[in-house]
Amino acid sequence: MTFILILATTLGAGIFAKKKGIPLEAKTIAMVLVIEAVGIGLWCYDYWQSEDGFSEVMERPDTGKPDREEELIVHTPEQEQEWTVSVSSRSLSPSEAEKVLDEAIQEIRATFLGENASEDEVTGPVVPRETYVNGLVEAAWEYSEVSLIATDGRLQYEHLEEVAPVTVQVTAKLSCFDREKEYTFPLLLVMPQPESPEGFAYFLEKVLGEADAAHPAAAEFSLPAKVEDIPLDWTKKQDDRGVFIAILGLVAGVGIVLGRLEEERRKKQKIQKALSADYPDIVSSLSLYVSAGITVRSSFGRIFAGYQDRKRRTGIRDRPGYEAIGKVVRQMEDGVGEESAYRALGRMTGHRNYSKLSMMLTKHLKHGSTKLAAQLEKEEAQAFDARKLAARTQGEEASTKLLAPMMMLLSVVIVVLVAPAMLNMGMG
Repeated sequence: MTFILILATTLGAGIFAKKKGIPLEAKTIAMVLVIEAVGIGLWCYDYWQSEDGFSEVMERPDTGKPDREEELIVHTPEQEQEWTVSVSSRSLSPSEAEKVLDEAIQEIRATFLGENASEDEVTGPVVPRETYVNGLVEAAWEYSEVSLIATDGRLQYEHLEEVAPVTVQVTAKLSCFDREKEYTFPLLLVMPQPESPEGFAYFLEKVLGEADAAHPAAAEFSLPAKVEDIPLDWTKKQDDRGVFIAILGLVAGVGIVLGRLEEERRKKQKIQKALSADYPDIVSSLSLYVSAGITVRSSFGRIFAGYQDRKRRTGIRDRPGYEAIGKVVRQMEDGVGEESAYRALGRMTGHRNYSKLSMMLTKHLKHGSTKLAAQLEKEEAQAFDARKLAARTQGEEASTKLLAPMMMLLSVVIVVLVAPAMLNMGMG
């Protein structure tokens, strides 16, 4: 019933839009129908999953995976009730658990030393992890010398320096479900060389601390000149704010240039659209005057004079097409020949329609005006047809701009509807 109401509402909206003359693109209609079809299809799939597709059997998640929860409806002769059923992950048999513990020991051997080359010379931090074998095995760590290795595996050099080299027994207490196992191995801890990263960091901090504590009442602090026979040369870290400001200036400059270019592009585009909008009326007026026996030169003057009169009376903004006609009129008043003035019309506008008109008028000057009125009437009809097409195109572009938010809405709807079904299929 719900889907019938949805489809009926969609059909009613389409009929209403058609009666009101609201243009609807085929792509928009198709996308709406696709969204509704996806919803209906998912509802049918979910209905099959909840009725015929459900065998009253739930599979356990694999070992180590989270418990699975399923929203079900339990039916009795007297009632039905929603119920959340939780199923724990599959446990391991004793032999499987023993095998997993052995795998954990192999993983410890491969990862515990970290970047140290050998158990017989450990100079850097070790890697005691809390879990192994994809979380199936938990590990608790114990050290025979607790003051030498921190819980995160870092060596405590301030204590190690006093006793190094020293052997430490490491014990990993491993547990996998109800099975437990201990793995013990020795490590020979050695102080790192001052040239190594760990050794240099430790010894440098040590001499800095000693230098600071040597003269606490002094007004100045002298940096040490060497660390364990390694000479030191200190410089102050340079602030990079100048670079950042310079980069910011560069970005701002590029942004300004690009912004101005975009502004000029939009301005030219706006002028070209205004020229296109003016052209049908200009050609119509020119056709009317020429058909009445008025010369082209006089027709241009009358067209521009009428434009100036409307501009004074109504306060309309400058129209690029009529302003171009005014420039042609002024050129001819200043003594420029008609042919040169008409040719200038196409050049100054940079618009193909005005270039076509310019060619038509210069051809009229050379070959006579017997067919000019008919040509202008034909051009007038084509110009008005082009205006209708442009208006229709602008309407379609406005509809197309709505596709992006509608596609985002479709993505959200699909995610909301499909994600739960996919998760249920994955856990199943």
